[in-house]
Amino acid sequence: MTLRWQQAEGRRHALDIDPYTRPRPGEQFRALCGDEVTPQRQDFHELGGKWLDPTCPLCDHVWREIEHFPANEIPAVSP
Repeated sequence: MTLRWQQAEGRRHALDIDPYTRPRPGEQFRALCGDEVTPQRQDFHELGGKWLDPTCPLCDHVWREIEHFPANEIPAVSP
């Protein structure tokens, strides 16, 4: 499992992706939160975009569970 963050549709989402591939502008991916999101060119900092969108709380929660964070470092998420 290779986890990475990618900004898309107003949030920084996490995804599990093959280590040799990356999301690309206009290509949809399923985030750890379960949402299907499509990043645009401005969502890629290496293409001159800015990472200003807030982190998706559910992606953050799932990431921390996968990475075995201590329970007190995994924030609760509301439904």
